[in-house]
Amino acid sequence: MDRKAREAADLQLFVQRYGRKARSRLDPNDRTYDRRVEKRIKRMKAEQLDALLRNGEDA
Repeated sequence: MDRKAREAADLQLFVQRYGRKARSRLDPNDRTYDRRVEKRIKRMKAEQLDALLRNGEDA
């Protein structure tokens, strides 16, 4: 897997885990995500993040 594909896969997994809502009183707050990916996302330019989220889709 090349670097861009790996970054896109890491980002998609991060977004899936980070964005999942906990059901009240049913799910503990134990959802984990990669802090390394979070740091990388914060440093990315908006255009680069958008391109990775879209994963090559044409807008």
